[in-house]
Amino acid sequence: MDDNEETIDAFYKKVFEFIDQNDVDKLVIDVRLNGGGNNYKNKPVITGIIESKKINKPGKLFVIIGRRTFSACQNLVNEFSNYTNALFVGEPTAENINFYGDNHRVELPKTGISVFLSFAWWQDKPQWENADWMAPQLAVDMSFDDYKTNKDPVLDACIGFSDKDVLLDPMARLKELFMAGKYNDVETEAQKMVNDPKYRYMNFETKINDAGYNLLNQKQMEGALFIFQLNTRLFPKSANAWDSFAEANWKAKKTDKAIVYYNKAIELDPHGVTGDNARNMLKKIEAEKAN
Repeated sequence: MDDNEETIDAFYKKVFEFIDQNDVDKLVIDVRLNGGGNNYKNKPVITGIIESKKINKPGKLFVIIGRRTFSACQNLVNEFSNYTNALFVGEPTAENINFYGDNHRVELPKTGISVFLSFAWWQDKPQWENADWMAPQLAVDMSFDDYKTNKDPVLDACIGFSDKDVLLDPMARLKELFMAGKYNDVETEAQKMVNDPKYRYMNFETKINDAGYNLLNQKQMEGALFIFQLNTRLFPKSANAWDSFAEANWKAKKTDKAIVYYNKAIELDPHGVTGDNARNMLKKIEAEKAN
């Protein structure tokens, strides 16, 4: 919201004038405690950064997010993600990337208790990019001891940042290597990312699995099999990874392998949904063989 004595537009105009006129190396925008407000106020922040060639670069622009980044502020970080080169630092946001917001008051007829029901669907990203939260590319946690001693490791990570190789979009890097046919590099880089603590909030398993299904739906069987097999190597204890790899082999007419991998999924998830799905697929395969 606007301050009582100064609008957001006026404030950020001064911010970007200061950046232009001074030797500014980095801009850190901290929205860890921002629970939202009016997302129509986001425009001067985003457009000012887009116009600032000095700041709108990887390693120059940092947005600190956390477990209280919510509502209209989720819209703001979505716009940072869509239109700027911001590096997100800290913890995941508290809001789904696309979400229901705003609310109507409803009085329950029997108790008279008032409840507030969200009704407005806010979608800043395509549905396939939706997720439970916006994950930071540079994960930094704050302990109670940090809080008690008035230390801020998240802000320190921004100010002291010097890693020129950090990736704003790790999956885009893997896709680039894959499209270039550098399969060995894809696996090497993926292993590094999955084991790198700064990417610990990135849901690589789901993202890689989705990439495999994109290829499978396009009938690119060789690429799909590689991606699904990569996921089983990265996440060998994931029943879903093995189930997806089995499905790809089944669709590629590699039935014997599909049976092995479906059984692996059942072994890892004997009483769950994935295990049930694998058992159903094995029954389907047996019925196909019988015919």
